[in-house]
Amino acid sequence: MRTALAVAGACCLALGACSPPMREYQYPVYGFAISFPSPPKETDQPSDGKSGPRIILESTAAGGRDFVIETYDLRSYFAYASKDVMASAVQENADKLGGVVSSETPISTSSYSGRQYQLSKNGKPTTVLREFLAGSKFFIVAAASDIGPNDPAIDAYFNSFRLLPATPPPVNGA
Repeated sequence: MRTALAVAGACCLALGACSPPMREYQYPVYGFAISFPSPPKETDQPSDGKSGPRIILESTAAGGRDFVIETYDLRSYFAYASKDVMASAVQENADKLGGVVSSETPISTSSYSGRQYQLSKNGKPTTVLREFLAGSKFFIVAAASDIGPNDPAIDAYFNSFRLLPATPPPVNGA
């Protein structure tokens, strides 16, 4: 029995199919929590004139695994159609990879709905990207793995995403 478990564990490690340990990080200002395998690199970006300011969080793990989330605040850009932001975001990500959008599927949970995209390069699936609107926030949640889109780490990452209750803005002078 121990031998069988040891062999299974070794195969899992050799194939890289096991999910890396994940730790939750909460971002109340941006309204979400998500788990990463390592502390994410955080990049704040000012508005580009089309969408509000955004934050980008990136983390990597063994097995060529990359995890990224971007969130945009659309409140100050209500005149700019959020559909335009969503449509261009997927193509921008495909262009960054030098790939194409190979599939698109609607997704929904009890908290939000949106779309899931499979991005491919040279005919090989490389990245799974989900995008959705929740209130005035636009989220892009993406994951890539050398193992491919069926990597359990990708599922663990997507399943860890959750919206947080809205936080009231700070009171002036407080």
